[in-house]
Amino acid sequence: MVSFQPTDEEQAFFRLAKDFAAPCPPVRGSTGPFRHGGT
Repeated sequence: MVSFQPTDEEQAFFRLAKDFAAPCPPVRGSTGPFRHGGT
């Protein structure tokens, strides 16, 4: 499935990730560094 709908929990996490790792843009899809526990 290409259409990725983040849950409330994921949205909150992405919000934190943006503040935590600003230089690294959040990638939505199969290659999501945050989703795979990457830095």
